Amino acid sequence: MPRLVKIATYYKGGLNYYYNRFPDVINLPYDKQLRHLLDFRLGWSDYYQKALEKLGFEAYEIIANAQPLQRRWAKDHGKEYSFLGTVYDQVTHLRPDIVWFQNSINFPADFVEKIRQLGVQLLIGNICSPYTRDHLKIFRLFDFVVTCSPEMEENLNKAGIKTLLIYHAFSPDVLSQLPEEKKKYNTVFVGSLINAPGFHDLRIKILDELIRRGVEMEVFANVQDASLAEVLPKQIFYILAKVLKYTPLKKNFRMQKALALTEMPKWNKLPSSLRKHLRPAVFGLDMFRTVKLASISVDVHATVQRYAANMRLFETPGVGTILLTQNFVNLPELFEPDKEVITYSSTDEAKEKINYLLDHPTEAEKIARAAQKRVLKDHTYDNRARILKQEIEKHL
Repeated sequence: MPRLVKIATYYKGGLNYYYNRFPDVINLPYDKQLRHLLDFRLGWSDYYQKALEKLGFEAYEIIANAQPLQRRWAKDHGKEYSFLGTVYDQVTHLRPDIVWFQNSINFPADFVEKIRQLGVQLLIGNICSPYTRDHLKIFRLFDFVVTCSPEMEENLNKAGIKTLLIYHAFSPDVLSQLPEEKKKYNTVFVGSLINAPGFHDLRIKILDELIRRGVEMEVFANVQDASLAEVLPKQIFYILAKVLKYTPLKKNFRMQKALALTEMPKWNKLPSSLRKHLRPAVFGLDMFRTVKLASISVDVHATVQRYAANMRLFETPGVGTILLTQNFVNLPELFEPDKEVITYSSTDEAKEKINYLLDHPTEAEKIARAAQKRVLKDHTYDNRARILKQEIEKHL
């Protein structure tokens, strides 16, 4: 029975939300802390662990940046806590055959190599967020890299990185933890709004345009609105990096990041019309419940791209809410457009379809049911784990 350890790093905003919501959890023993955190359903939770166990693996989860949890593990095992040191101690303790780094860019190359030296037979990487050319050096250390995006799959393959496409998914376990409630919101957006160049420019633009055109929308968002004090140093580093680009001087991390930018960082304030519709961010089970309480959930991918690839693509229909998303080229491979999920190519089209769905609740309910049925049939973590298992067997 192969033993697999998945090393996860959760979104920092989600972890902060969790520990503020459950401050006393840090007093629990490690195993109970871990169970409580997993049951709150941040990120991938233990979905892959359960799915892989059904396929004959012995699987474990390490949540590397859940600091109170990791400190407790270190204390219980008589170790000193440190971010990388504790993860290394945990892997040493578990002695896995396979290690899967869920977010590979959060771990330096020498640490990945150090894990390999423990006798690990197979190292798997994972990337589904923006990366730089420097990260390719880390990706090459893995036997293969999992990605959720066909676009990233294409780009990584061109760079000589062996890549496996596995889309995100939905777990039916979530449904058993959500109460049955009447719909409370007509239209919602749930996610992040990072108001900085290259992040959520398109998302902010579309949401603001919908609101300006009269769409009543509740925006549950984790807002990162850069101040001038934050943007100014980035502008300075951008200028310095471009001036010193061809010099032999060693460039620090901030210089390297600045060199990767294609334009000068700008200071943009979040539109006031959008701000009026903001509500506090929600994560984990609270996020799922909020989406379930809506008739329609608007999805805008983070950047301009050709392929649908984010988690909300499966989570929204999974809880029985209509997904309104962009008209991506690969969407017909995943759902039947306008029968299982609703697509738009412009803000005007999005508004028109929102109004139609709200005016035709019976038809809208039929679409929501069809989408949920499709998700529970084709887009669960059990489905995705079988793809991963096939690839693992090629390497062991």
